[in-house]
Amino acid sequence: MVDTTANVDPASMAMLGFADFVSETVDFADSATKGIKLANKLHNFGRSIGVNQRAQRHTSDQQHVLHGLLLIATWGAFEASFDDYCIGVLRADPAVSDAESEYARLIRKTRREKAPIKFEKVLRPLQRDGEIPEGLLTALKSANQTRNIWAHNRGVADAEFVERASHLGHTVGERVIMDSRLYTRYAFAIGTYAVFLISRQLQAATGAERALPTSVMDKNPFRADYISVFGDNPVSSPISAAMPLRQEN
Repeated sequence: MVDTTANVDPASMAMLGFADFVSETVDFADSATKGIKLANKLHNFGRSIGVNQRAQRHTSDQQHVLHGLLLIATWGAFEASFDDYCIGVLRADPAVSDAESEYARLIRKTRREKAPIKFEKVLRPLQRDGEIPEGLLTALKSANQTRNIWAHNRGVADAEFVERASHLGHTVGERVIMDSRLYTRYAFAIGTYAVFLISRQLQAATGAERALPTSVMDKNPFRADYISVFGDNPVSSPISAAMPLRQEN
């Protein structure tokens, strides 16, 4: 078997690894959702015929918890991959003697910023910042806001969340919806941002005309956003051959 990642730089490899994580997690979410439905159907049937006396299980509630936890994991995995991406860029710069220390300095400057603006401010001195189309930007902000409320308040909307994420239409005390459709959209948004970072790295290394081919975005809901920034590029590369990002059904 040919190793399609043999010539891929460490920064791009970090985001390739994250794309693989997104693919596996979206597949897992689909399987787990089906498993929850089946288990609850059997449980509730047993309850109806007197086999067990435990409370009836509501599939929708459990699905929200499942996808809330998966969003926390997905966002955390992206942040870790972003660290590795930036350190990879810094290590390739001969003017930087200590990549980890320099990255820590950049992070300190943006600790009060909100994602994804925070990421772009870290990327600016690395010359890896760029345009994020409005549709993708809105999805990333919504994913981050939803991740935060699940991580910090069990998915129950508080006043700050309601104000900052007013476009999501929640009220204080309400459980924030995290169904399969919404999780998949958020996962694809974060995964697409990873593709943006790989293409920026390609352009920096090989010239502004080079980016991942549009084929890696096939059936991705943010395909038009990608094309608006990088063009409809049909050229393949070792990186695109290694791209595992799952297509949306």
